[in-house]
Amino acid sequence: MYPSLEERTRAFDVMGGFQNGVGGMVLGDLDGTAETIPRLWVTAGFFDVLGVTPMLGRAFLPSDDSQQSSVVVLTEALWRARFDADPSVVGRDIRLDGTPYTVVGVMP
Repeated sequence: MYPSLEERTRAFDVMGGFQNGVGGMVLGDLDGTAETIPRLWVTAGFFDVLGVTPMLGRAFLPSDDSQQSSVVVLTEALWRARFDADPSVVGRDIRLDGTPYTVVGVMP
């Protein structure tokens, strides 16, 4: 495996990336309610570059990238609207496009 760009350069303190325009995902609920929500694929350093810290839980870790973990960070708006601002959502699995993802954090 090739070293990452972050491993090959010392010009930056932190690096992160994102892929925009990847379409939405269907968020399903146990009661059968479903809605399409926007998504953004980001790397572990994305929130660090922006200087944003989670209001609940954690951001993505480098191990989430390398292990291709099925984890998700929710926006505060989605957390409030769909999960009634329930802090216990962190650590729970939700279904996105029918696949379980573990909620690891909520970002403002």
